[in-house]
Amino acid sequence: MKEHVVSKQIENVYALTPLQEGMLYHYLLNKETTEYVTQMIVSYDFPLDDMLAKNALELLTERYDALRTLIFHEKVSTPQQVVLRKREIDYRVVNLKNCVLGGEEYLECISYDVQRGFDLQKDPLLRITHIITSDKQERLVWTMHHIIVDGWSLNILFTKYADYYSALSNGISIDELHEQVQKERVSKKEYRDYIRWLGKQDKDKVNRYWNGLLQDYENDCYILSANKPLPTNEQMRRKRIYINSKATEALRLFVEKNGTTFSTLGEVVCGIAFQKYNRNQDVVFGRVVSARNVESFAVDEIVGLFCNTIPVRVKTDKDATISELLKIQQKQDNASSEYEYSTLAEIQKETIQGSNLIRILYVFENYMEGDKFEKKGFHSEDAREQTNYALSVTGFESSGKLGFDAMYNPNEYCDEEIDLFLERLRKICEEIAIYPEALVQDIDYLTDQEKVKILSDFNDTAVEYPREKTVVDLFEEQVEKTPDNIAVVFEETSLTYRELNERANILAHKLRDLGVRPDEAVVVLADRSME
Repeated sequence: MKEHVVSKQIENVYALTPLQEGMLYHYLLNKETTEYVTQMIVSYDFPLDDMLAKNALELLTERYDALRTLIFHEKVSTPQQVVLRKREIDYRVVNLKNCVLGGEEYLECISYDVQRGFDLQKDPLLRITHIITSDKQERLVWTMHHIIVDGWSLNILFTKYADYYSALSNGISIDELHEQVQKERVSKKEYRDYIRWLGKQDKDKVNRYWNGLLQDYENDCYILSANKPLPTNEQMRRKRIYINSKATEALRLFVEKNGTTFSTLGEVVCGIAFQKYNRNQDVVFGRVVSARNVESFAVDEIVGLFCNTIPVRVKTDKDATISELLKIQQKQDNASSEYEYSTLAEIQKETIQGSNLIRILYVFENYMEGDKFEKKGFHSEDAREQTNYALSVTGFESSGKLGFDAMYNPNEYCDEEIDLFLERLRKICEEIAIYPEALVQDIDYLTDQEKVKILSDFNDTAVEYPREKTVVDLFEEQVEKTPDNIAVVFEETSLTYRELNERANILAHKLRDLGVRPDEAVVVLADRSME
């Protein structure tokens, strides 16, 4: 009897896509994480009717399978996504009587929706909160899990929701709209159709392509944090930078001349920066793609998680120019587009780096105008997302300016380091704008502030000191003056000048016993430690 009831509740069951499997893996590692919890803040030009808002949400949920989906992973050999026939989405109204828009209580309410996370197996993976503040301002907060939608899907959902609300406001009955929804569901493809298409692809052909692209790659690409940031409960922060209009226009002419795009240019700029950070002319990082390159049916109208992460390799010969590198990357992007659906885990498994092959992400967003959508009096004001990568870089164009957005884990990177990284991206762009035919190796990524520090501050080493004494003599004097002062600190341990001197003497005697004579050079090899 129980199985019969459950079967009546379930409309469909199908496999997860490779990216969904990756998100589920990170969720199972830490169910309290806010990774892949996305959020959109929506304003509107009219008094919102909660009944109509709920009805529009009901229609939206009926129309798209993704909003009725749960991720079933317990007591099964292979996780599945289960589509329910009906599902009620959480819609709540919060009246902040003593708080204005943007106030502390308002921000806490928005944060709470993120921090509470989702149970992927039980919760509806979208919820909407209607916030009303004391200054008569109102917002709809859409919070959802990335495992069921991508950025493209969010635009589809937002547009359709506005259409439903507008129709209801104009007197069209909900029964009539239900009929319209059912007709669309019969005539349109759904996410399950993409899953079936995915299962029919030639895996051997896919593997041959990626193995060829990554052949002989033996390096690592990452940005090492120079300073340990102070611990914080925050898991994600964002910073953004813009290239000035004049440089942007020069770059636009440059990419048009070379038959390429801003997306590929941003990839090249990031690749050059990563090469310089890693002191290596051959780097691999992740590129987030829409993965909607399916000719057999119109995936542009389907709500689901299509976006995927694939490797991009930026390899520069000694005499390569920026133009040549740009064309090489465009050719690579075109070839890789045929395999955008590939499983990153399978690709990484064939490399010596394994799961560490991809440490940084890059994506170019065509709709990055502050992540905003507009439809029938509704306006998305802001959007929040978070991945499991410590650093993700987004290139975009806004108001005639090229820009870069860095999303980073503040427990991994200090704010100042991200500021410097973004400034270096801007510097590379400005260099390319001025010298488009320069050699890649000649591109300067040091900021003006860094140059001042290197040329002036670092070279300002003049100091008075007793020329007749050695460093050892000066150290011995310091031991006598302040024997109990701290001389060395490493993590949680420290040594006083007396203790340091005693240890140094022990080492000196050991070296003598080994036959080391005065003025002989001794090489010491050790990991970073107190010793």
